[in-house]
Amino acid sequence: MGRAKKIIDEALELDEKERALIAREMLASLGSAEVSSEFARELERRIQDIETGAVKPVPWSEVRSELENLARGR
Repeated sequence: MGRAKKIIDEALELDEKERALIAREMLASLGSAEVSSEFARELERRIQDIETGAVKPVPWSEVRSELENLARGR
């Protein structure tokens, strides 16, 4: 899992459009047998929301910091 974690950590540092591209490609690489059609549609919808600017993603560093603060009771 060390290699996968390193790749994920590096991918999370990319901007949202680059992460959306990676998510789309990774999903496509799994094949339809491993991913439900509902999940694929939801992922595509979320990617479109990012690409069109309908939603503004929060950087992982901010999410992680917020989660750490919550875990500490702040």
